[in-house]
Amino acid sequence: MESGVAETFKYRAFLSYSHADTGVAKRVHATYEPVNALNDTMRDAVIVRDYPSLRDDVAHLVSNRPAPLVLIKANVCRVLEPRLVADGFKVLNRGRTIYFPSSGRQKEFEQQFGAILKSAGFD
Repeated sequence: MESGVAETFKYRAFLSYSHADTGVAKRVHATYEPVNALNDTMRDAVIVRDYPSLRDDVAHLVSNRPAPLVLIKANVCRVLEPRLVADGFKVLNRGRTIYFPSSGRQKEFEQQFGAILKSAGFD
């Protein structure tokens, strides 16, 4: 049990951007290199550069590639969704962005994440 949450996993993987993430879901980061100090172009370049490692990490976690994945953070959605889909992963976003839930965007995150899960049949 972590932070009062039972360790019963509903999902096997959760792609995330923040190195500060903690919780019960298994998380895979777009890159393991800190990118917050970089400009947007350089952040995207690091994510693209590190994609093979991400792909391998996700494949290891979800050996059944149809396992649903949800991407969070605008540039992560934009940069990684086409690559993951091309490599046979089932990304539920389908072109929809989920904003990272910080800096006042928590309500948008909740609505966007909920809409993607609902459209995929997870109520």
